[in-house]
Amino acid sequence: MGSVLTRDQRSINADGTSHYDYKVPTLTIGGTKDGLMRVSRVAESFWHSHVNLNSSQKDLFPVMAFEGVSHAQFMSGVPPSAVKKRDLKPDVTEDQAHKLTANSIVQFVNQIVFKQPASLDIASSTKVIQPLVDALVMEGSYQTKPPCYNTLLVNPESPTC
Repeated sequence: MGSVLTRDQRSINADGTSHYDYKVPTLTIGGTKDGLMRVSRVAESFWHSHVNLNSSQKDLFPVMAFEGVSHAQFMSGVPPSAVKKRDLKPDVTEDQAHKLTANSIVQFVNQIVFKQPASLDIASSTKVIQPLVDALVMEGSYQTKPPCYNTLLVNPESPTC
């Protein structure tokens, strides 16, 4: 919650798909008003986990994005001073944020531990995060796939870059 799997935990396969080099299925939850873990970084993880993920890891590393949720809303009580100083003002109540988070955690645990079908509402997260994912793809972000700098003029099409 309010974090993502780090970039060193994934790689790009020869077929161009993302592969998580991480042994534990992991749910990532981010908010659009998180002042510490920017939503653009959550969008990058979403691209690797949903748009580009190798089918062998489907549903093992889902990313949820909640509209209007701040970093402090993944906790309760008084936030630490660093969070208080850098976080953004949320658009939803703490109770709403906690319900969104709890529902996603329960669905993910049911899927992984109890082998129930995946039931996370990825469509709602896609709606929240899609404009940022589109921007990453259009810009050719180095954080989606590394660039191909193998010719002087026009690089050939390659699934790995």
